Amino acid sequence: MALIEHADVKRMLFGAEVICRGSARDSVCTARCWLDEGRTSIAADRDRANLLLDVLTPIAKSWPSQWCLEANSLAIQVHGGYGYTKEFDVEQCYRDNRLNAIH
Repeated sequence: MALIEHADVKRMLFGAEVICRGSARDSVCTARCWLDEGRTSIAADRDRANLLLDVLTPIAKSWPSQWCLEANSLAIQVHGGYGYTKEFDVEQCYRDNRLNAIH
């Protein structure tokens, strides 16, 4: 049986994927407010985009720093806990991402 066919492994991988895609979508949405809508010539749209940007920026910074650590933890568990060794790149990602929540 392939590893991906195990229900718990599949749950962990899909959970990590959802977290990563959600983080990327938040970043893209925030950048769109800043680049596209924030630089329009209509003052009302520009003010609305700037207010939305003020709300989205802390979320786009804090949500991935907390939840991507959980995605890294799930990736380590896919390796059966053995992922927290220097032989796998996920261990380095976990250590690097651990610092994001502190900052």
